[in-house]
Amino acid sequence: AAEYGDVALLKLAEPVPAKLLVKLSDASVDAALANYPMTVTGWGATFDENLDPTINALFNLAVRNNPGLALRSAVKDGNMQVPENLREASIDLIDHEFCKKRYGSLGEGWKISNTEICAGAPGTGKDSCYGDSGGPLVAQLPDGSFRQVGVVSWGYECGHPVFPGVYARVSSFVPWIKSVMQGN
Repeated sequence: AAEYGDVALLKLAEPVPAKLLVKLSDASVDAALANYPMTVTGWGATFDENLDPTINALFNLAVRNNPGLALRSAVKDGNMQVPENLREASIDLIDHEFCKKRYGSLGEGWKISNTEICAGAPGTGKDSCYGDSGGPLVAQLPDGSFRQVGVVSWGYECGHPVFPGVYARVSSFVPWIKSVMQGN
């Protein structure tokens, strides 16, 4: 079993057409995929870029204590919008050791495990956000196909200029996924 995880499997009523399937990354290709463009998708919240930094910091504290209530309040108050259409952002994988050190600077509760990866576009505001959790982080290969490398998990604020998003590393869960899928 993995040390940390933010992964779930859903059993669909009907099979997904083969042409729409996205392969999962595994340990044998993880390093090579770091060189390809990454895309994260979701219907998560988008921040008002003019939001006061103090309000933003207080919101993030509230999210850590009661995420559902904080998100509903922020959307209701107009500080965040939930998009009607699926959104996507082009981001890059961030060096694992760099990310561990960056988050480690926040203190004891901010550890990045080996079953997690970091991705983002520092300084651009491009990131996953609240409500995107569980969504895919995929690499686009030269042949146009996609490979899922991550699952949106958590991060420090949304689109933070210094702290990238944190994702469950799909390759860490492939053995578990295969064992569950064998019986189904």
